[in-house]
Order: sequence, then C-alpha cells, then structure tokens
Amino acid sequence: MIDNLSKLKILLGIDTGDYDDKLMLVWDMLTAQVLAYLGRQDNSLPPALESIILQMAVDYLRQNNMGIEAIKTANVKSIARGDTTITYNLADAKSAGDFIALYGDLLWSFKRVIMR
Repeated sequence: MIDNLSKLKILLGIDTGDYDDKLMLVWDMLTAQVLAYLGRQDNSLPPALESIILQMAVDYLRQNNMGIEAIKTANVKSIARGDTTITYNLADAKSAGDFIALYGDLLWSFKRVIMR
C-alpha cells in the first residue's frame, strides 16, 4: 500500500526525496486543521477523508508551492488575445484555514456533532 507522502509526490510529479519534510508539513497542517474543523478529537482519518485531504494538499501546493520548484503553479488565471488582457490567480496567499472552507461541502459528511 502506498503511503500518503508517496501519493502526494506522485500527484505533484516530484521524483526526489528533497522536499519530503515540506510535503509532510503541509500534510500534517491540513490534517490537523481538517480534524479541528470537523470537531474530531480522536485523530482518526477514514480512508475517504484521507483522499479529500490528499486532493486538498495537491490543490494547496499548486497554489502555494512553498519554494518547491518541481511543482507547477497556476499563477495565470486567464489570457485574452484581443487588446491583451492577463488575469493572475490571486489565491496564492490564502491561509490553510481559508482553503479548508472551500471544501466544506465534501467535509460535511465527516463532521461530528456533540449533543448536550
């Protein structure tokens, strides 16, 4: 079975182990914030939730590559030919907390509600 770091490297097209620490830092940061967002205290990740966090990590790193040159970022949002208009993707500066909110619909089914 492939671990999460290997999956992340495959999806980002990274062949070396030079950036493993940064990739694991992003994985751990997103995992901790998703668990806090969902109200899960047990730190257990169902396989379906792991795949969502994997997609979030790929999207996050494509918008903010954290100095990893191997990751192709999407800085240009659109280009128009007539009268030359270029629109840049301004999502690069988003925090991980704001980024997680974009996935709220997917994460909703994993949310734990405590009745008191």
